[in-house]
Amino acid sequence: MIPELRTAIVTIGKTITGLSNRFYWLEAPRDTEYPYAVLSTYGNPQSRDTATKFEEVYINISYYDKSAAGVETIAASGRSKFDDSESSFLLIENKVDRIERLNSRDGKIDKVFMISDQYKIELTKGNSEIYLFTADDNFFVTSADEYILV
Repeated sequence: MIPELRTAIVTIGKTITGLSNRFYWLEAPRDTEYPYAVLSTYGNPQSRDTATKFEEVYINISYYDKSAAGVETIAASGRSKFDDSESSFLLIENKVDRIERLNSRDGKIDKVFMISDQYKIELTKGNSEIYLFTADDNFFVTSADEYILV
């Protein structure tokens, strides 16, 4: 997975209400308290069209809790962060054009309930809008390094 994108997803994931910062890449640490979530890639983790510098990344976010109601609440909070969240991704080397939830499934492993959401993220290689914040003003920086006061 593109490191910049992974960092952005984990940063957003750590803000999910109820997780208390327990959002992990690939696996949760042993003896992690519930609830928590794990991010991974699936399928073809990165499709690429070199002519247009367009890429697709497929991710899976799995939520875990000891109760069905708890995992449903956490998953709903996660969906509110990721569904149609293109503007939440402030990346330097890529622009998130589209994020779409493709599938969702639920299950139970021993006494732990799980909901797993799969997303397709469409990226264009190149600078997205970057916001720089100073104590006095907000500046909008374009990929052409133009500074515009907003």
